[in-house]
Amino acid sequence: MKLEHSLLLNRWLHAQLGARDLDELKRGLQEPAVPGRSRFFRALAERNPRLLPEEKLREYDDRIQIYEERLARARGGFEWLYFQYLALLYTELLLDRLTDDPTALLHELNRWVDE
Repeated sequence: MKLEHSLLLNRWLHAQLGARDLDELKRGLQEPAVPGRSRFFRALAERNPRLLPEEKLREYDDRIQIYEERLARARGGFEWLYFQYLALLYTELLLDRLTDDPTALLHELNRWVDE
């Protein structure tokens, strides 16, 4: 069994984007950028909007783009690789859920594990 399949929170985060694993998410993340969005936004928005609504994805993408712009200014050019983008997206999603309603997040995680 791959380590990735043992990490519950990691699997739950993949599921929030409508995927079973990283390989499934990786497919489609090579799309060209949508104006004003990261190049990953369209591929992720087209996945399962019921789990992560597009407005939330847009909010997270905006923040991630701000980080990228700061790094690009400081380094003279910078662009996220897919796994860096996903790490930031997962951080945004998890921190948002933790600060919004930690009890609801805990219940949702427990329900997901029981399924």
